[in-house]
Order: sequence, then C-alpha cells, then structure tokens
Amino acid sequence: MPRKLRNDKRRYELTLDVLCAIAQGRAAWEAHWSTPADAEAAFEALRPGLRARIGETYAEWCAREFAFESGPDPRAPSEDEPEPEYWRRT
Repeated sequence: MPRKLRNDKRRYELTLDVLCAIAQGRAAWEAHWSTPADAEAAFEALRPGLRARIGETYAEWCAREFAFESGPDPRAPSEDEPEPEYWRRT
C-alpha cells in the first residue's frame, strides 16, 4: 500500500516500511514513493543508508539492489565463503 505523502523534514527516513519495500522489489519500491520520479528523489535523499556506492546513479543502484528479482540474491553469501568467526559455536 502506498504511503501517505509527507511534506515535512521526516519524509525521507530509512524506516521499516522503506526497507520492506526494497525487499519486495523495484515495483514495490516505486509504488511506496508513488512515482518513479519520487523514488529517484528518495534514493538521492537516502543514499548513505541504502548502501549506494560513490558516484552510483539511481539506475545502477536499482540494477544492483534489485538483481534478485531475476535470479538468486547476489547479496547472499556463497557456499564457498567461510563462515564468519562470530557465528561459530564454541
């Protein structure tokens, strides 16, 4: 469900609703902000919290962040990677 538009300074906060929209895919992300243009403006405002790389455009971020829609999630660790030290039981 699209969120209510807010015109105050808290409009662009990285909330649980925003994170859920990202997890559901690009269509949900853009529906959350009502239009693709508003979604791009939100990306620019939330850039540090969205793990955007320096100099990365909105299109490049979408291609990287929403790549899981077309296959396995590239952010997930591969089976070849060793288990982090803090996950191991002693």
